[in-house]
Order: sequence, then C-alpha cells, then structure tokens
Amino acid sequence: MAPGTKAVAAAAGRRGCIRSTRGPWTVRRRGRGGGVTTSLRHPTARERENNRQRERRRRQVATRIYAGLRAGAGYALPKHADQNDVLRALCAEAGYLVDDDGNVSRRHDERLAGAGAGGGGSSDQLQVSSYSGATEAAVAIQHQEQEQEISLELTLSFTYM
Repeated sequence: MAPGTKAVAAAAGRRGCIRSTRGPWTVRRRGRGGGVTTSLRHPTARERENNRQRERRRRQVATRIYAGLRAGAGYALPKHADQNDVLRALCAEAGYLVDDDGNVSRRHDERLAGAGAGGGGSSDQLQVSSYSGATEAAVAIQHQEQEQEISLELTLSFTYM
C-alpha cells in the first residue's frame, strides 16, 4: 500500500465529524495569566464509542425532526437540511425575508397594502409564496384584524391583600 493511500482510505470511510483516528485529542485551556496551554488527552475506547453513539443518535433525531417538518408542517426544506434552513423557513412563515448573509428584514406584502387601500384585486394577485399553508391563514387573520381594528393587548393586574 502506498504511503498516502492509507490516509485517503481512512478519510473516505469517515462520516461527518465523527473521528475515526485513534490518536490523542488536543485540549486547549486558558490559564490564569491569560495564556493558552495545550495538552493531550487519551480517551478510552469506551468513551470514543459513547461519543460515536451520541453523535449518531443526535443525527437520527435531527433527521426525524426535519422529516416531520416536511411532512406534517409542509416546510419546503432541502434534502440535507440544517438548523439555518429551518430558521429561514420559520422567518418566511412569520413574514420576514432572510438573505444569504443572514440579515433579516420585514417582507412588504403588496396584498395587505392593496387591501388596506380598499382596492379589490384579483385572486392571482393574492398569491403569497410561502413554505406552508399556515402563512396564508396567518395573513388572512392579520387582514381581518386590520379591518376590524381589534386590540389584542393583554393586561395583567395583581391585587395584594
């Protein structure tokens, strides 16, 4: 076997961030004087296996959550979704736009502006691009509240004896 082939074969068999090497772990700590001290830690085989199992369970749970969001809540998530994709979908449902840099801005909905001015638009102008049907329901409720001008403020008072 060539010298570089062993490392390539080990890297090809690895999945994600689960370590497959047997070497020591590097631990960096900040000392009292503010300096960083580096030491090596040699975990046991049992500890390594527990870490592998924990990471595997975490990934399985995340996969089930994303599958449930796709199926049950109707989110249009990519095949290999991460937390950022879920946050983007939630922001879109709440009426916010998220750009590639992560900046969040309020989405300006032409439908609400046109309906508030008293203009009756056609049904194809009322289409909202969203990740789920819950957004359309939320926008409809918001529109009804604006028409009726209902105050949804809650007040809480305490009486002391």
